[in-house]
Amino acid sequence: MLHASASVVSVSLLSGLSAVLAPPASAAGPAQVPASTAVAAPAQTNSADVDAAVSNGLAWLERQQESDGHWSMVAAVKRCPNSFDQHLIATDNYDVGLTGLAVLALSRAQISRGGKSTLDDHAALEKSVAWLVSNQKPDGSIGEPHPFMYTQSIAACALVSAYEGSHEAKVRDAAQKIVTFVQGAQRPSPTGKGLWGWRYTPRQEIEKANGDGVPNKELFDSDISITAWCIEALRAARNAGLKVDDASLEGGEAFAKFVTAPDGNVGYLDARTAGATVQGKNDHFVYHPTVMNALGVLVRLDAGEQPADETIGKSMKGLLADVPTVSEDHLSIDYYFWHHAVAALRRTNAAGGAAWTNQAVGHLLALQDKTNNDCTRGAWVTGDRWAYSGGALYTTGINVLTLEDVLGWK
Repeated sequence: MLHASASVVSVSLLSGLSAVLAPPASAAGPAQVPASTAVAAPAQTNSADVDAAVSNGLAWLERQQESDGHWSMVAAVKRCPNSFDQHLIATDNYDVGLTGLAVLALSRAQISRGGKSTLDDHAALEKSVAWLVSNQKPDGSIGEPHPFMYTQSIAACALVSAYEGSHEAKVRDAAQKIVTFVQGAQRPSPTGKGLWGWRYTPRQEIEKANGDGVPNKELFDSDISITAWCIEALRAARNAGLKVDDASLEGGEAFAKFVTAPDGNVGYLDARTAGATVQGKNDHFVYHPTVMNALGVLVRLDAGEQPADETIGKSMKGLLADVPTVSEDHLSIDYYFWHHAVAALRRTNAAGGAAWTNQAVGHLLALQDKTNNDCTRGAWVTGDRWAYSGGALYTTGINVLTLEDVLGWK
């Protein structure tokens, strides 16, 4: 993991939400796990079990919340070391993003349950939203001296959702400010016309660092993973009645098309790398390249494309071939992939999607800690390829969001 630094071009790796330490290098199809090493998922899941898992996950997150309202990996590791892999390097660099995941999960629960969440849920949400708002800077970003777009886009999603649930003017203003920041962070198209995608560092800082105003390659650098989170924030903001420029959504859509190959597979940086392994930390885990298919499809849907689009159909076909599997060594687990794939399958209503989703949900329910230990009960202690930056705060936050999506909580 790379720690945040004063460098404008530092790379942010939030709990597996970033992927690249080096360019994609090797081609790969859907990841395969030998059947002899696979752990079977339950044949069928039901909404009551999913709802209970969400409640238990939220309760665990609430037990890890700091008194000022935010979530800290460093503090959580000290409080409940058994919830975290002992090899993880704890850092507070990603507090904004981890807090955003928790706020998003709590606010969706409150909205979807008709405001009938527990008093603990309500108190946790109030404190966490207040922390985000109080740490907002004049430019709209939250907290970090050099904003990272994973954390900022997740915080934007969180504040928009919190506004939808509260309709408070103060939260609305904060949500609009960070949405405006996210739009300003979007990279320009290398064609010289319009906008493009997003990357780790906001456009504002790249242009500031250039000084002489001469564009360099980095100014146009974008990836589909961060772009998906940014477009999700903008789509949610528009749905909530906030101001969003059409050009931003159009730019994200153009970039998603650029990284999509004719066969529907999606690359991280461009279509040429579709199906390639994205290299980085924890390479001993199985890599699932079709996570990019899910991300590309979600960007295009958020930008207004229809699920019946032929290329979207091809992307989903590739995704469906990579069925969620848990190997005995757990190295095939990829919560980030499952999260975005479940969302894409729900929104496209792809044939075979229900069985795929049930497989993922079955594994999630089986992997959630069900012991009587307060330090672990309700958390996802078993990590995935991307859990090294946030540990159980990341895995629990994103898995609760996945299960909320399965319940239709959007």
